[in-house]
Amino acid sequence: MNTAKVLVIAGPTAVGKTEYAIRACNAFNGEIVSCDSMQIYRFMDIGSAKPTAEERDRAVHHLVDFVDPRENFSAAEYQKLALETIHDILSRGKLPVISGGTGLYLNSILYDMDFGGEGADSEYRSYLERLAEEKGDPVLHDMLRARDPAGAENIHPNNRKKIIRALERLNSGESSLRPFSSVCRERQEFEAVLLGLTRDRELLYERINSRVDKLMEMGLVDEVRQLMNMGLDKEDISMKGIGYKEIFEYLEGRMSLDETILLIKKNTRHYAKRQLTWFRRYDKMRWYNLSEYLNDERAFEDIEAEEKTVKLHNRSDKPDNIILKEHEIVSRCEELQRQLPSFMRGFFAYLRENVLPMSRLAYLTDIRFFCQYLINETDLTEARETREIKLDEFRNIRAADVNLFIDYCRSYRVEKENEIVVFENTNKTLARKKSSVSVLFKQLYRDELLDKNITDGFDPIRVPKPGEREIKALQDDEVMIMLDAVTTGASLTPKEHQYWEKTRKRDKAILILFLTYGLRLFELQQLNVSSFNFNRGEFKIYRKRDKEAIMPMNKSVTEVLRDYLDNERPSDEKIKEGHHDALFLSLQGRRMTERAIRDLVKKYTSIGLATSRKGGYSPHKLRATAATSLIGRGNSIFDVQALLDHEQVTTTQLYASHKMNVKRDLVSDMEWELERKERD
Repeated sequence: MNTAKVLVIAGPTAVGKTEYAIRACNAFNGEIVSCDSMQIYRFMDIGSAKPTAEERDRAVHHLVDFVDPRENFSAAEYQKLALETIHDILSRGKLPVISGGTGLYLNSILYDMDFGGEGADSEYRSYLERLAEEKGDPVLHDMLRARDPAGAENIHPNNRKKIIRALERLNSGESSLRPFSSVCRERQEFEAVLLGLTRDRELLYERINSRVDKLMEMGLVDEVRQLMNMGLDKEDISMKGIGYKEIFEYLEGRMSLDETILLIKKNTRHYAKRQLTWFRRYDKMRWYNLSEYLNDERAFEDIEAEEKTVKLHNRSDKPDNIILKEHEIVSRCEELQRQLPSFMRGFFAYLRENVLPMSRLAYLTDIRFFCQYLINETDLTEARETREIKLDEFRNIRAADVNLFIDYCRSYRVEKENEIVVFENTNKTLARKKSSVSVLFKQLYRDELLDKNITDGFDPIRVPKPGEREIKALQDDEVMIMLDAVTTGASLTPKEHQYWEKTRKRDKAILILFLTYGLRLFELQQLNVSSFNFNRGEFKIYRKRDKEAIMPMNKSVTEVLRDYLDNERPSDEKIKEGHHDALFLSLQGRRMTERAIRDLVKKYTSIGLATSRKGGYSPHKLRATAATSLIGRGNSIFDVQALLDHEQVTTTQLYASHKMNVKRDLVSDMEWELERKERD
């Protein structure tokens, strides 16, 4: 029987755990179980850095904001609630995502810990607390040393909480404070996947300092003052947290506000250091240094790719990465189908049998958005979730309602915390959305679920064909400037230059392949080392509609690929498991994502165009560059269409008998690197 999985996202305070936990929930159909000993308390929103309302809308959060700060709450109580919550999430077929920085709470989930006397012998605990108040913490430490000298050496004499817990353990029958690993074993009812997030120390400390400044701006002092008015004082357990105890000192006149802020920052930095020490005890923790990535989106793509585990039995000739990519798209389609009404089953079957996987995904995404529009912007349904929309409600939809939806899609706003995002769509995008809705209504009509076909009443959307001057492609001189930049590092920012020093040969190989063959982004991203046969001077690519193609290599392609493979590509021991055959690798030793390749192309094309990074071209424009350059050099437009696999099936069939020779002649004239050297 397969063991259920839980995902743990741990790390120091301010590293960014909440955002990554939310993304994990969205990627893996999960719900967050908070593992934070301060976020459990009500009325303590600012100092505990609770997830915002917008963040809670993006993912379900458990064990946040449910304990009165005037009440004591033990680790044993947390353990009970956390395990109940985890099993409830698992029972609903979802993934528990445990996120937080309280080490003891995390241990209580991962290990079969028996807290014994905690909460069970309140008289003994009260006696110890009174003794500490009357005679001081060192007296308790002396008691502990008398009973277990070795155990006492591991606890600071002023750490009252740990000393009392240790004495309780001894009082409950333990002969000594044995190491944690010897008294606790891992839970067997689920398997924990442990992810640790960290950043370079300087960057982490900058984030901590910025967070403290933000908490002060949000009103932390007023929050503590309100808690004081509720009757809380600095002896309450809830007020022992960093930020609260220092503000208490400030409000009592013991230090200035500036001194208080500096002390909070200092204590938070020390706490982050202790958290890292704690979490590094876990042998199974896989660590991600977020400072090594250009942005959080790139980091999460790597994390997501590594955590997706699929049992693969590949008996086809296709490489494993191609099969896994297809599986991923199908899985996303199936997840969207689960979010839509069951009466659309015939529509789902039609897409599965007649539409390419990526187009199927786009259609389903459009239909989900249409259903969300019906719920949020109209009175056509009483449903609160898209899957709850009824067939009778769909039968009342008129063509005019769909036309209003298409008009709504031209420009709409989405409100998020502290900002409003405006979406503007072109006629091309609107035509696709209209097509998605049309296919749905036609299929429902064919399945006899609707009495009439309303699609004839949908307003036409004119999508003008681009004129010659509207085609975006690099000119030959712009291509040379771009290749000079990737060769010499010219025009790069200091941070970009740091990456360039480690990836310049890889980056050049990527650009040359795009320029020479006009590859689609997914075609290049899926390339493997095993795809290339240098002895025969050719390589294999996998195109749309399960087509395979053999592409000849010219001297420029062979030279830059050899240079990359021999002198820059990471050695096997530095490549992550499952990525050894990937041609283009990230600095973390994983197959480059499509987003990473797209960002790389936009960076270098922006240099060729002498524009901002945002104004750079996408890989699709390099595909256009290849086409226009080939045609401009006198090659037949039909041969170019065959090389680039344009959607001209009759032309492809017409030239199928001689297309390999045609391709070889075509690419022989595309010696970008040789021309650059000759120019120099």
